[in-house]
Amino acid sequence: MLLNRKQIIYIIIVIGVVLVAALLGYVYRAQLNSILNNPELPAAESRTELQIQEQLGELIKGGNFDDCEKIGNAYYETVCVNNIALQLAQERLDVSYCQKIDNKLIPIADCERQVVVKKSIERESVAICDEATDGDVREQCKASFLIGLAYKKNDVSICDREQDSVRRNECVDMYVFQREYVTNSVGFDCGRFSDGDVRRDCVLFAQRYAVRDMQACDGLRSGLFVSHCMMQNVFR
Repeated sequence: MLLNRKQIIYIIIVIGVVLVAALLGYVYRAQLNSILNNPELPAAESRTELQIQEQLGELIKGGNFDDCEKIGNAYYETVCVNNIALQLAQERLDVSYCQKIDNKLIPIADCERQVVVKKSIERESVAICDEATDGDVREQCKASFLIGLAYKKNDVSICDREQDSVRRNECVDMYVFQREYVTNSVGFDCGRFSDGDVRRDCVLFAQRYAVRDMQACDGLRSGLFVSHCMMQNVFR
């Protein structure tokens, strides 16, 4: 099933807003654990993996890039620098730290996205999105700004600031979906959604879910319910 541009934007924003707070911490742990548990990666002299892990953890916690040289291995030094850069960028909400990332093990764009999305919502300024050097990141940040701010303030009327009627309806529907539908989908009034495809999918998904239809995701038109159905994974 092919997704159109509108559906893709829906999925990016919904998933991005929900996961943005947790993603950075996951990157730290996942990258470090995968490196230490992969026997094909270069060994750091004769030290054990536990010793390497302990040293990396302490150096990352210290936040000093120069200290990464103490590891004595180019690969692990890169891991150290990457994680310190991510950590400082997130803590200080400063995209300049993202430029220290190697852009191979971790994309610079991922770091910038974490910073500008969070910072723009916290400071309630969409102009902050322009701090990103990556054009796609800037556009994604701007596209998710109003719905992110609406979530923060628990106020769907913020979506009314969007002048384009289609995008305004998308903002409202995402808010209703996250704040109302996700928390209590049983017997939900699908008429609460603004977009016709979303209302249709809401009804269709409820019918198929009730009887455990194996084709529950087939024929869904809206990005909201396409992504929701795929993430539910209730029919595996």
